[in-house]
Amino acid sequence: MQGASMRRAKQAVGDLPRPTTTPGVANATRRSDDRRVEAGTLQQAILEIAYGTDNADALVRRSIELLQEVFADAAVVVSLPQEGSPLLVHHSLEGRAGLVERCNEVSPAAAAFTSGKGICVPDMRRDARFPRHNTMALAQDWLGCCAEPMLGASGSTIGALSLYFSQAKPIARYRRRLREHAAPLLAACLSARPSRAPAVAQPDRFASLAATIPGVVYQRIVSPQGDIRYTYISEGAREFFGVAPEEIIKNPDVLFRTFSEEYKASFKQRLIAASNALTTWDVEASIVTPEGRLKYTHAIARPERLSDGSVLWTGVTLDATRIKEAEAAAAEAEARTRAAIVESLSQGFLLYDAADQLVIHNSHFLDLYPSLRDVAQPGALYADVVRTELASGDFPLRGEELALAFQDRLAQHELRHGTHERQISAERWIQINEHRTSDGGTVVLYTDISELKRREQHIRHMAEHDALTGLPNRVLFRQRVEDA
Repeated sequence: MQGASMRRAKQAVGDLPRPTTTPGVANATRRSDDRRVEAGTLQQAILEIAYGTDNADALVRRSIELLQEVFADAAVVVSLPQEGSPLLVHHSLEGRAGLVERCNEVSPAAAAFTSGKGICVPDMRRDARFPRHNTMALAQDWLGCCAEPMLGASGSTIGALSLYFSQAKPIARYRRRLREHAAPLLAACLSARPSRAPAVAQPDRFASLAATIPGVVYQRIVSPQGDIRYTYISEGAREFFGVAPEEIIKNPDVLFRTFSEEYKASFKQRLIAASNALTTWDVEASIVTPEGRLKYTHAIARPERLSDGSVLWTGVTLDATRIKEAEAAAAEAEARTRAAIVESLSQGFLLYDAADQLVIHNSHFLDLYPSLRDVAQPGALYADVVRTELASGDFPLRGEELALAFQDRLAQHELRHGTHERQISAERWIQINEHRTSDGGTVVLYTDISELKRREQHIRHMAEHDALTGLPNRVLFRQRVEDA
């Protein structure tokens, strides 16, 4: 195997222990594959270790030493989740092998840990399930292996126990001894003194903490090629998305199918862009559960660049459905209140936004300009409404007169305040007041001033005519002379 490939394999899988001769085994009078594991004796020895060890790492090491004497011609590897993170760490007599992998099915130990079932690989040269793991193991002279999950008192998986062989062995017999005796006893050892082995209890505490969050806790990896997979997702996914966590880890498409079409179309591109830039993922979206229920989500996650160029996202998806529904209800109530207030006005009312698009109008405006019913719709432009307004009524403007009046209105519209008067019929006058709002919108009020105009005409008539005879007086005569 080439050096670069070996380094990549080590980064992905970690160092496996090389074949060693365990101290004390050379003096054994019988080969380990001929031994019978005495459950009572082994249990007694393991429990003595559990209650006689204060340090969790020392407890694991001493347990491995004991099991290594039982399985002398194999290498014993104990895989435990790292505290506070869904990572597996391998332990062997050669010391702590380092971070090996995320808790997904990339090695027999990880597969046993995540599935809760035993895994057997009689010949790694012919096994296609764990290609990267097998390549690494064969490079270190291992030929076969078997792994069994270790179950805690609550029935949850707390780790995995594996045996590695450098020669062809009757693995089925080893696997049975591993499953029936060694793995349960080691699990009992690790669970016997939880206060002295906090790393073992961490997954349960982490799951309990995740269960208290009203949403879903997750970790996902985006590869340099843009592939997306989940390495951990909390049990909340079952209720939130309507999909089991193990299904999402196995095939993330079952989760992506719940996304709304709009969100689904841009999700991958946005996630890849955020992965490249290592920017925080803070996204609101909508999903549709398999039962057809619409939900709203708010996802927050932080990225971390891994050594192979992938990006690990650790985050939480919160259920924002009630918040969105409350916001929608509040917006609807506000709209109803605003409409009621606007409708109660005795004037015609138009409200434009900062882009000069019509937002709302009341019925009084349409009473004044019934011909604008089809034009004055939400989204209509100010210019279109004004042009139609000037060309309507009993005294519509046409041609050059319309163009001049239209340009005058547009010029005054640029000011913060503006007032116009216009006669729309023989008996009806309208005063138009425009006011610019703080957000750049425009409020336009149409006030019927017909009565005011009639009073003005009456006062002018009285000033220009004799009260007794009704004939024009000197005031009107002088005005006519001046006008001439």
